[in-house]
Amino acid sequence: MILVPATARTVTALTTTRIPAVSMSASLLLARKIFQSHRRAVTVTARNKAWQTPSSSLPLPVDETETAARRRFSSVASRSTSVHRIPQEQHHPNNNNNSTTHFNNIPIRGAINKPGINSSTSTSSNIIRDIPDFVQKIPRAVRQRKMENIEPGAWNDPVAQLFRRSDLPTTAWQQYAHFDSRKPYTRNLIATDHETYTLLLLCWNALEESPIHDHPCDGCWLQVLEGEIREVQYNRRLECTLDTRYESGQLSYITDRTGYHKVGNPSFRPAVTLHLYAPPFARCHCWHSPDDSPDRPVEGINLHHSEYGRILAA
Repeated sequence: MILVPATARTVTALTTTRIPAVSMSASLLLARKIFQSHRRAVTVTARNKAWQTPSSSLPLPVDETETAARRRFSSVASRSTSVHRIPQEQHHPNNNNNSTTHFNNIPIRGAINKPGINSSTSTSSNIIRDIPDFVQKIPRAVRQRKMENIEPGAWNDPVAQLFRRSDLPTTAWQQYAHFDSRKPYTRNLIATDHETYTLLLLCWNALEESPIHDHPCDGCWLQVLEGEIREVQYNRRLECTLDTRYESGQLSYITDRTGYHKVGNPSFRPAVTLHLYAPPFARCHCWHSPDDSPDRPVEGINLHHSEYGRILAA
């Protein structure tokens, strides 16, 4: 009868014990297996004790490799971090740079860095560099999109192409940029025909954001003119579907078929964005938190801080 040793010290004694009908080589093999089994048991015990320690001071378990340690760290991090999946980016065949575009009701993400880069037909002669020229071309672009039944925000959307062709320096829009430290952001009317479109300049104070809201129109085209902007999109159940940051020159688009969104300035610097709504609308639905009931929105009234460069009376 062979007894499994309780400690490693008895293993040595076991290898010299006479075992009837078993050769010395077989005894050595048996002793080795017993020793390896005992060492695995010790390792498992040490690992279990290590995982029972607080996460703030997790020691590496016995015999844990660097790869295993990295994998364990990633697992711990994933349990404490909310991750928002971003849809796979699609590339237009004529887009030769590293920027990417989402199509079919998904906002354009990183569509441009500088106007004209993504358009093979853009030249220095047709780049838009001032507000009057930009405004003059809006109604035609909106009508063309509807007449040709082009999906808003798609690569061939004339309105999106109009934004991509624009290269507006600060001097072109600074007369419309009015900040107010008492407000998270200001909505400054640049132009409207009260039928086809409304063009606004939004000025964002540091670390401020809008409520979640819808767009009762064909959608909203948004371009960052200065600073950095964060856009968080939600479905109709107010569940986050997209969380993206945009830098100066980049363009985004959203419609109610995509969902709702909130926009904000995540940095300590002011930010300025250009918004086009087609057609104009005076009211929308708002939610102050994704925890609010989707069926009980608050009515939002679109008020202007300034119109055509002049601040309105409070």
